[in-house]
Amino acid sequence: MEQKTVDSQKIEANGWKQGACLLVDESTVVHTVTQCMQEQLPVGVYIVLSQDCDVLNFSLEKEPVVELIAVKQIQQCNPELNTGKNPRRLHLDTNTNELFLEASPNNRYFISRAYLEFSSQSSIKITSRSLKILINWIAKRYKRPGFPDAFNRRIDSRLIKKIKRVLSNEAIDTLGLFIRLNSEKELPENQAYKLILKLVVPKDVYENEASLANIQEGFDQILNSLETVKGITILEGSCVQSEDDITLYRVRLRHDVLLI
Repeated sequence: MEQKTVDSQKIEANGWKQGACLLVDESTVVHTVTQCMQEQLPVGVYIVLSQDCDVLNFSLEKEPVVELIAVKQIQQCNPELNTGKNPRRLHLDTNTNELFLEASPNNRYFISRAYLEFSSQSSIKITSRSLKILINWIAKRYKRPGFPDAFNRRIDSRLIKKIKRVLSNEAIDTLGLFIRLNSEKELPENQAYKLILKLVVPKDVYENEASLANIQEGFDQILNSLETVKGITILEGSCVQSEDDITLYRVRLRHDVLLI
């Protein structure tokens, strides 16, 4: 049986890679692919989520489809929505200051990868920073932390709102607030959860004294709020930390993300 293939060189020449944009207008004919049906891909802009090696694979049997996420064009970017901290909406920067894109994680489609052989990417291009944030944002939907119910009950909604407010103001230029618990068990009320918090920031922000001072102020607010919660003990070692100081060993210890 003859193997189904595509011309990888043509796909690459057409500009297709992770982060490339597909523009679908009224004259475009491209169908989605699922196990049970095909339908016309709606008019709009789409960003390729599949990795470069999958996009360019010569075998259609091994990699039959390419994954896309639909985005809508917006005129203004909300700084609170372009860091990946909001799990439902993400704003992306493009190669022009007059165009921004908004993504929702549920608007994803698969199309036949053979289509890329005969079409070119759009002139719309997202920045490398936005692509990195987009991919991490999608991935985080599948690795959200699951904390013990007993721990979650100790963190009420008012405290969560306060922490989110800090992360949207004083600590907006951060990569995330990470938490590691001493136990994943359902502890009784008279037994405290002990935890370490790390507020991780980009290296360039960490090395900026003014920016770091604002972030440290926000982190202190978070610590002070958590220290008042009954049944929670903050351990030494909780701090603001540069991403440059996160080792592979620490990553393997699986710090859980509390708020993104």
